[in-house]
Amino acid sequence: MSEPIPYLLLCGVLSLAASVPVYAQELRDPTRPGGWQPAVAERVESAREDRVPLHLQGMFSVAGARSVMINGRRVAIGDRVAGAEVVEIGPDTVVLDANGRRLELAYQLSAVKAPVEKTEEEK
Repeated sequence: MSEPIPYLLLCGVLSLAASVPVYAQELRDPTRPGGWQPAVAERVESAREDRVPLHLQGMFSVAGARSVMINGRRVAIGDRVAGAEVVEIGPDTVVLDANGRRLELAYQLSAVKAPVEKTEEEK
């Protein structure tokens, strides 16, 4: 009868060896020019934030406190959305500061359906 302990020990050692991360140097691309460095991730992140289009989707006013819906997020004065800070909320516009640039978003009302007035015959 075989012993299960050596078999379990062997399985444990093999699974441990397979799960240990391999620390290898990154392979150098022979076609890259000498001294080449990859771009800094922070610059890429900020560039992406600058390109995000801002869409004003709604405006709210509750007890005098105003907030707006931009890109699906409800924000108020002082909040940030897509790298821009909300600095002013007017009756139909929002002013944002994006890295020193002033952006103004205007709320475009969509066509609202209104009930048709009843005719004299229907009254």
